Amino acid sequence: MILMSGLTRAIKFHRRVRVLHLTSYVGYDKSRLSKDFQILRKRIEHEFDFKMDYCKIDTGEGNGVIHSVYFPVGLDGSSVGWKVGFIPQVWLSDTWCDITGGSCDVWITELHHRMGVSRLASYLVSQYFSGQSLLERVSYSWGWVFRGFRRLWRKVFARSYFIDKVRCLVEWDFVLCSELYVIRERFKVFFGYG
Repeated sequence: MILMSGLTRAIKFHRRVRVLHLTSYVGYDKSRLSKDFQILRKRIEHEFDFKMDYCKIDTGEGNGVIHSVYFPVGLDGSSVGWKVGFIPQVWLSDTWCDITGGSCDVWITELHHRMGVSRLASYLVSQYFSGQSLLERVSYSWGWVFRGFRRLWRKVFARSYFIDKVRCLVEWDFVLCSELYVIRERFKVFFGYG
């Protein structure tokens, strides 16, 4: 649900979606993986002047691997142009090695929206997220979907999902494809505005 919801909003609002994989070296302290990712994210924001809204999983494969999907957003939260959000592979590799203190592999690629949300999510899940018996942690940024989306799903939509899945998912898709002011207005009691 988390991955699909974020991808739906990203494609609806014409975000450039990218996949980022970060590995670690033999002897690396796996407990630092998420902390080191946050350091990398902050360096990217500082160096390239955009914010990363992401969904990631930390796995125990090898010496610890992060599989991440992200889209760039302006530092003020605004949408960025198509040319913004590029991270050079060499810079990324050098910076990740500097942060972790050892030689590591990194891989970054852009995903194409023409695949559609369902095919894109299926591709990501089958390639990188499924079969991860060593899955350790799933996390995402506040802007991956919108703040409070999991609570909104649980309190308003989850029960109706078991009654009529199709109708529930159509309504949820409508929510995901709405601007934030529309969502807040529609669910103002839920968000504490009414």
